[in-house]
Amino acid sequence: MTETHATIPPGAPVYPPGRYGRRRQPGRRRPLLAGLLLAALLAALVLITVRLYGQYGDPAYDADVITYTGITDSQIDIDFRVNVPTGGSAVCVLRAAPPTAPRWPARR
Repeated sequence: MTETHATIPPGAPVYPPGRYGRRRQPGRRRPLLAGLLLAALLAALVLITVRLYGQYGDPAYDADVITYTGITDSQIDIDFRVNVPTGGSAVCVLRAAPPTAPRWPARR
């Protein structure tokens, strides 16, 4: 027994009857299911992003160099301000390098 269709869409290949077995109908699309899965995936990614940003993100710590004076070969006077969030703590570390070292940005 062969399966034939009453109409063949234009541009569709025509196969000899019985040669390639039974032809399947095109699969039913489920756009609602795909949309719901995409929305759930995006919501999960947003929740993960918010949680990780809160845990490891940019905190409210900030350091500003106000002035630097008295520059000599052996010393420098630096005035700086460190903003720390309420209840937070900070440790200030100043690293010095010889004048021949490459100059890297001081901010992290």
